Amino acid sequence: MRYRTREGIVADLLGAALHSDDGEGVGIGTMIRKANVSYSRAADILQELVRVGLLVELNEGRKTRYTLTDDGYRYLAEYKTFAEYTRPLGLRL
Repeated sequence: MRYRTREGIVADLLGAALHSDDGEGVGIGTMIRKANVSYSRAADILQELVRVGLLVELNEGRKTRYTLTDDGYRYLAEYKTFAEYTRPLGLRL
């Protein structure tokens, strides 16, 4: 069994935020399912991503949703490009 790196989990969470159905952001439950990560781990990483400016946290009453910032889009695009180059070399991200 191969374990993902933290960078891989970050990319999966950002990718989950990218696929907002209504353009209003994605809730943490949806992100957890799409990224296949535990709630506690996702919550910690999401707070860090908000802090560094890759995600925006939208609070609507009791609901919290997340959307990508422009920097988040750039990070995800660069990560995917880098992953394409490292995959043939057998490097894990």
